[in-house]
Amino acid sequence: MPPYQGRANATKVARKLQAQMTPKPLSLAIVALAAGLAGCTTADVATAPDFRPPSITRDAAGNCFGAVIVPAVIETRTEQVMLEPAQTDGQGNIVKPAVFGTRTVQTIVRERQEVSVEAVCPETMTAQFVASLQRAMQVRGLYQGAVTGRFDATTAAAVQMLQRQSGLDTPLLAVSTAKALGLVELDRDEL
Repeated sequence: MPPYQGRANATKVARKLQAQMTPKPLSLAIVALAAGLAGCTTADVATAPDFRPPSITRDAAGNCFGAVIVPAVIETRTEQVMLEPAQTDGQGNIVKPAVFGTRTVQTIVRERQEVSVEAVCPETMTAQFVASLQRAMQVRGLYQGAVTGRFDATTAAAVQMLQRQSGLDTPLLAVSTAKALGLVELDRDEL
């Protein structure tokens, strides 16, 4: 093959590759979609719904309390039980192997309980207070959402995760948690 034919083939291959790599014009639909998305704002983004706390009651001193349901703890135990023993002949050889079955037993370790928890009163849960709560949980790595000042479902889940560490499994913000975060002032006897 003459040398110039090899170069001609190489030129054809190079042109073919260049044509494949050249960007194709965008269709009108893609351009329209991009233009439409360019006008989107953060207000168009769906946000988590507000958390609906359980009913709050007050004592004579005006302290707020919320009822928290602590679910029952149930232990499930599965064991193998012999349904029929093995059958053997006179010399001790197994004629028919034993038959086993599975038995599952559930036991209530702790009954379901309704516990009254001293909670932060609703009038204290202002937008500034909730924003401070969100920032305090962000610092601890428990809240990844935006600081909105709204006690929404995302904030409630973070509060529940934080309180679960101390044995209180509820999204209702307890006064003890707010004090530990430095959001509520301590009483003199707590200093």
